[in-house]
Amino acid sequence: MYHVDVLLKEMNQAGISPDVVTFNVLINGYCKESNITAAIKVFEEMRQHGIPANVVTYNSLISGLCREGKVEDSLKLVEEMEELGLACTLSTLNSVLNGFCKKGMMVEAEGWVDGMAQRGMKSNVVTYNTLVDGYRRLGKMKEAAAGQGRNGRERD
Repeated sequence: MYHVDVLLKEMNQAGISPDVVTFNVLINGYCKESNITAAIKVFEEMRQHGIPANVVTYNSLISGLCREGKVEDSLKLVEEMEELGLACTLSTLNSVLNGFCKKGMMVEAEGWVDGMAQRGMKSNVVTYNTLVDGYRRLGKMKEAAAGQGRNGRERD
């Protein structure tokens, strides 16, 4: 994220205030660079400017945290998001699922998928592929193969 500070300073000097889109681009960029610390700093700065985060903001942070193995921190953001009245998307929930699976937390992953249904979200191919990959990573190919019809149920 080369020259970000310079660009923000130029915006301010020109009388242009950064908006939610500006901050989301920065947060997403830092998350994709695996610089979650910088993304969180931008998120905090966004709050200091009084700019409310939106679903895109939270999805970027949640995904970034899960990619870094910080599933517990991502769960706090999911909770915060819902407390603010922002609806989780399937992408949000699949990001957390991916975080559980990457850490080998398959019991939690299965429980998370059940919770997705309770939230009114239908699992999709990404959901099932993530579960299958989670079991594969643990060398549990029998469970991975069963992922197409979890616990004897057909896919949603």
